[in-house]
Amino acid sequence: MDRLTGHIRKFAAMMTGLHGDRLEDWIADAEQEDLAPLAGFARNLRGDSEAVRNGLSLPHSSGVVEGKTCRSLSTRSGCPW
Repeated sequence: MDRLTGHIRKFAAMMTGLHGDRLEDWIADAEQEDLAPLAGFARNLRGDSEAVRNGLSLPHSSGVVEGKTCRSLSTRSGCPW
C-alpha cells in the first residue's frame, strides 16, 4: 500500500505543479510495479501520452466554458448532458 500511495502522490504533484515533463518517468516506474490496476492505468496513459502530458503541463481549464456551452445549448434544444 505504501508503494501505491507513493505513486499516487507523485502523480498528484505532477497535476498540481504542472510537471508534465515527469510523465514518462512516472509511467515507466508505475508499469514496473506488480500492482495490476496501477500498471494498467499507466499503460492507458501511455496510449495518449501527448494529451496527458499537455494536460499536466498547461494551466488551462474548460470548466467555465462547459457550463456556458450547456446553458447555450439548453436555450436552443436542451442540454444533452
